[in-house]
Amino acid sequence: MNVLRVWQVIIVAVLAFVLVWRTDFDGVRQAIGGAGVWQLAAVVGLNVPIVLLLGLRSQLVLGVMGRRLPAALVFPAAIVGNVAGSVTPVSSGELLRAALLRSHADLPVEAGLALVVFERSMSLYLLVITTGCAGAMLALPGPAAPVLAGAAVLFMAVPLAAGRAFGSQASGAPEAGGSFAVRASRLMRTVGALLHDPGLYVRWGACTLAVFALNGLQVWLVADSLHASASGLDAWTALGTSQLAGIASLLPFGLGASDGSLAAVLGKLGSTLQEGAAVAVLVRMTSTLPLIMIALGCYLYLMRRGRAVEASGGAQREAAG
Repeated sequence: MNVLRVWQVIIVAVLAFVLVWRTDFDGVRQAIGGAGVWQLAAVVGLNVPIVLLLGLRSQLVLGVMGRRLPAALVFPAAIVGNVAGSVTPVSSGELLRAALLRSHADLPVEAGLALVVFERSMSLYLLVITTGCAGAMLALPGPAAPVLAGAAVLFMAVPLAAGRAFGSQASGAPEAGGSFAVRASRLMRTVGALLHDPGLYVRWGACTLAVFALNGLQVWLVADSLHASASGLDAWTALGTSQLAGIASLLPFGLGASDGSLAAVLGKLGSTLQEGAAVAVLVRMTSTLPLIMIALGCYLYLMRRGRAVEASGGAQREAAG
């Protein structure tokens, strides 16, 4: 275990200790027991448009790359990849998506990795901007809100400028060969070409911001089911902060760091610590758990689809022979 991982474990352990020390678990159980059923059912239902948007934005990226793959493959692979990335350090589980697209559609490794790198880096970038903007809006006076919103839009446009810088590199002829350096060069050219397409960034960014909005709505609905004091801005600030803390922790699903951050931020924004802890537990039950089940179903579907394709190919080869 390296020094960085030791410090991560220590920080998460301290956060968990403070949360346990300050939390009345009888109050948490009572809060969960009194949660509104209809709001929680709506939270579970919102997972459907979220996973559809994840698949749609991947389809947009592949389309710009000139890879017309069937939605029946792209959507489940995107769902599996996103959930697998959430349970592994540095989102390394996303490599499973590239592997699935390679094995099921013969998508080149560089193209699959470019898809993952583009989506993960841009998602993190937009997450930082939207969370920072929401937090600043809560901390600063009301008249500052339009200025902050304008600043957020400007920051969101930065990747377009980066795309122009990549443009000259992306426009050259791709290098031939299979060495690591050549593969890495082709990967960067592909990512640069994606950044160089403003239409893709706008459409893909709209899908990502819609996912963020639905995630924030889920947290707000959970808080509302508990009659907790939380606005939509509170919900997104708390959720965005918890997701960033989970990413930084390098722990599966950000367990501990994400939950503790969500409860603590909601507590600072007006809810009680017990209400914040109850929200964190219910978010896991109504959002995280259903997404895991959906991803598992998608993975089993892809495995069955792969076996069917292999069997069909074997039968055709036998007939030809």
